[in-house]
Amino acid sequence: SFDGDFVARLMAHGFLTMAQKVGKDGYALLPKMHRHRCALDFRDTHVARSTRRKAAKFELSVDRAFEDVIEGIQQQHGGECWFYPPLVEAFRMLHAQGSTHVKMRTFEVWDKATGSLVAGELGYACGDVYTSLSGFSRMASAGAVQCAATAKLLARSGYALWDLGMELPYKTKLGAQLLPRDAFLKRLRQARAVGALRLYPCAPRECCRLLIDCPRVPVVSPPATDDSASATSETTASTDTV
Repeated sequence: SFDGDFVARLMAHGFLTMAQKVGKDGYALLPKMHRHRCALDFRDTHVARSTRRKAAKFELSVDRAFEDVIEGIQQQHGGECWFYPPLVEAFRMLHAQGSTHVKMRTFEVWDKATGSLVAGELGYACGDVYTSLSGFSRMASAGAVQCAATAKLLARSGYALWDLGMELPYKTKLGAQLLPRDAFLKRLRQARAVGALRLYPCAPRECCRLLIDCPRVPVVSPPATDDSASATSETTASTDTV
């Protein structure tokens, strides 16, 4: 079933919800759980000097371009993209409405010079844990800047862990380490008890360099009711690409 609430329950219990085409017109939901998760404790975040320097050319927004982020992901990953229509519809519902434990998020990076969308990602928050699903990048360094700025914004908002899925070099360079499945699931259970966290205001866009340079300030976030950035104000146009 691609029911949004069912997909959200899978996410809240540690599954990565993927999909596969079956036959000519069918689709199957494929919940996946890695034996290890590559996860970033924000206290271990490392931003390369080159990324910090180039970040001044970009701006970050949150929940401003859901449809364009989905399109960017599908375009970049082509036939290997598992963002099939019924799963995207469930993501769309969770982005607009959320659920008891899960809130879908998009992070967008814009080129200051042209105003165009050059990188982005889709993921979801469960308590103080944020999980990435997929992303895209259309411009050199934009993906690296998006990762760094997103990490800083999440930390600034009171999040403690970024679940990055499978291990890849750019993730470990950011400071992520492998967590065994049992340890990750225990941490996720604790996250569900935390409740929803607001994201620090980032509206409409914020300079990525300023985000990256801002020292982490502990934030006590009340349970979220309305999101700091509305998904209804989409503008023109992440999988694991930097």
